Order: sequence, then structure tokens, then C-alpha cells
Amino acid sequence: MKFKNCTKCGEIKSVDRDHFYFRNGRFDSACKECTRAQQNKKYAETPEFRKKIKARQQTPQALEKKNQRGQARRANDAEWRNAQNARRQERYRNDPEYREGLSARRRQRWANDTEYRQQTLSARKERYHNEPGYREEKLSKRRDRYHSDPEHRQKILDSLRTPEARQRANQREKERRANDLEWRETENAKQKHRYHNDPEHRQKILDNQRTPAARQRVNQRNKKRRANDPEWRDEQNDKLRERYRTDPKYRERLKNQSLISLYGLTLAERDRMKLEQEGSCAICLQEKKLFIDHDHDTNQVRRLLCRYCNSGLGYFDENTGLMLSAVRYLKRPGLGPRDIPTLPDEHIFARFDIPHWEAQSRDKKFRSQKNQNLRQQYGITIDQYEWLLSERNGVCWICLRPEERKRIQKAQYLDSLYVDHNHQSGIIRGLLCGKCNTGIGAFEDDPERIIKAAEYLEQWNIL
Repeated sequence: MKFKNCTKCGEIKSVDRDHFYFRNGRFDSACKECTRAQQNKKYAETPEFRKKIKARQQTPQALEKKNQRGQARRANDAEWRNAQNARRQERYRNDPEYREGLSARRRQRWANDTEYRQQTLSARKERYHNEPGYREEKLSKRRDRYHSDPEHRQKILDSLRTPEARQRANQREKERRANDLEWRETENAKQKHRYHNDPEHRQKILDNQRTPAARQRVNQRNKKRRANDPEWRDEQNDKLRERYRTDPKYRERLKNQSLISLYGLTLAERDRMKLEQEGSCAICLQEKKLFIDHDHDTNQVRRLLCRYCNSGLGYFDENTGLMLSAVRYLKRPGLGPRDIPTLPDEHIFARFDIPHWEAQSRDKKFRSQKNQNLRQQYGITIDQYEWLLSERNGVCWICLRPEERKRIQKAQYLDSLYVDHNHQSGIIRGLLCGKCNTGIGAFEDDPERIIKAAEYLEQWNIL
């Protein structure tokens, strides 16, 4: 290690960068302390030199080096860091120009530097949650400004009323309600107390709940919960049934709503119609339980009918032509079981080209069962049944259509036509599809009643 004397102070010091400045490939003759003292004196006495130094210190390279040195010293020298912070705080409190300039630079950096903004927010949140004193100070300042500055208060209220702010607040409340049981119970107790003790608040809540938008939201939530929560669904159904049994007003309101939604008719209007009809069916004039009859195409309410007349119109598709065909069918002479000829050869039967019957008639199990049922119920054989089928080529004797439904949905074949007979005399009238057979049964096989039903429909068609 080399040593040499400083030309200014004469002290012997080791020749290294800690004691001497290294410039232009060699060490200075004066030590660092003497050189700094000389520079400080010249800086204080010579304005031109001072201006030159300041200009050089404001270059980007110099500022970057200074910041790096400051950051390194801040990280390693706690005493120096605390002293610098105290000096800056003192200057911030006492120097308005310095404070305004610092605030302006911070705002500019906040607006332009995303990383700086995120780091600052993260540091503030951490300090807010971990330092009670800092948190109380911030809250106190916010409250004081909120109550003393009307413009600031109005600005805060406007920002809280935006849809985005309400959505964020609702999301935070949902998360807290889901995770903080104690807070949820406290909030529920507060809301219940205010609801029962503040009439204006209670009326406001009720008005909000009765709006169409609120009802739609409640209905959507209930539908979703009904679909996903069987226990809650059963509980709600039990409550509704109990209320329906014990609350006459609720029961009447529910019936009234049902009538309005189905027919556009109130309960009072239905009672008035019943009084005008003297409690009897508009077709058969019998005093039975009455139902509302309406046009399914136009939803026009017609009259009140008993269950059988109303069902009979539906089975005949409200078609007066079919009903008159049913009248002619009922008035024609019937056949006894012995009067019906047989068609012995099932292969000859294929020439009639009856839909769906050829494949069924070749099924031995079906044929055996069908023959047994026909013998027990009507006293005819399956060969006689096939002769009846051939009379109308396998279609209904009233509506002239083949059977279109299956007795069981998974059955291989369509259901066969029904044997229609007089239940008192046993006379067989013909073969009918399920709708026509049930339709004339609803009218009790009475041609006059069917004629009245057709006249009833014609009257409303004219109107």
C-alpha cells in the first residue's frame, strides 16, 4: 500500500479512492477533505462557480447518480434516513412553496406513473389496516372535511350513487355477510329495529319492494332458489298451503289472480255470470259445479259450463261439424254382436290398407290379448272387429281420422280404435277414436244435448 502527504494539510494518507479523488488517470495531490473545503469556500464566495455547479447538478445523469446514492444510503443508514425525514417534514410544514411544489410533482407522477400509483396505494392500505393511529387520523380528517365542506360532501354523495359504486358496495356487503356472521346478525338487528320503529323508513322499503323491477328481481331469486334448494322449496310450499287453508282473504286473492291471468276475468265478474245463469250450465241447464268456457284462439270468455259439457266441447275441438256428425252417428241403428260378420282370413284384410293395423294384426301376442278383451267386454271376436274396421277403412266413424295416440308412450304401435256401444242395451254402434268416444260420453250419449252444444258454439261464432 502506498502513502503520500497531502499538499494542503500535510497529513500522510493512503493512496486510494477513500482519501484522494482519482481524475484523468491519477490521484489528486490534495486529499478529499481539503479539496471539499476548498470547493465549499469557492462555492460560497463565487456566484459564477455556484451557478455552474448547480447547472451541472441538474443534468439527468447527475440527478440519477444522486438518487442512486440517496437510495443506497436510505437503505443502509437508518440514522441518516430518520434525520432526512425529519428535515423534510419540518420544511413541508413551514415552507408553503416547497409544499405546493412537492404536491404538484406527486400529482403529476400519480397521473403518469401506474407502477408508482399501485405501490403507493398498496403501502397506504397496508398502513391503514396495520396502524390504528394512522387509520383513526385518516378517518378523523375525512369526517371533518365531509361535515365542513359542502362541495366535497356533495361530490362524495354523487360518486356513491353511481351504478358502479353501488355495485361495488353491494359486492363488499355480500362478501362480508357471507364471511362475518357476527356483523351480519348485528346488521339484521339494526335493520329490523329501524323497520319497526321508523314509519317513514318502513313505508319507503315497502314502496321499493312493490315496484315491478323489485318484484321481478325477487321472482328471479325465488325461481333460482326453488330450482336449487329442495328443502327451502318444500318449506315454502308447506307455508303457502297452510296459508291457503287458513287465510280466506289470501285464498280469494289467489283465485282472483288466477282467473285474471287465465281469462282476464275477476272473481266478482265470474260470480255475476253465475248469478245471471241462475247457477246452471249454459248447455245442459243442470245445477252443477261450473267452469269458465272460453275460445282458445281469441281468449274470449263465453259462458259457464259444467265439467262434462266443457270437456265435451274440447274433445270435439269445438267443431260444430264434428258434433253434428256425432248426432247423426248416435241416431243411426246399431248392431248386435251376432249381427256383425267376421273376416276370417287376416291376410285378406291387408287389402283394406288400414294405417298401423296390418303390423299389429300380425303380432300374435297382441292379437290373442285383443281377442280376449273384445270377447269379455263386447262379446265379439277380433275377426268381427276387423270387419268393423274395414267398414270405414280403419278411421273413426265420426271424425274420419285414424287414432293418433298411444295408450302407453313407450308402446310400439298406436292405440287401436275404441268399440263404441250402448251401455244399457249392449248394442254396438261403431268404432271411434279416443277423443270422439270420450266426447259423446261427456254428453251422456244424448244427441239433443250435443245439438244444444253446437247451437251454443254457433251463437258465439255469430257474435
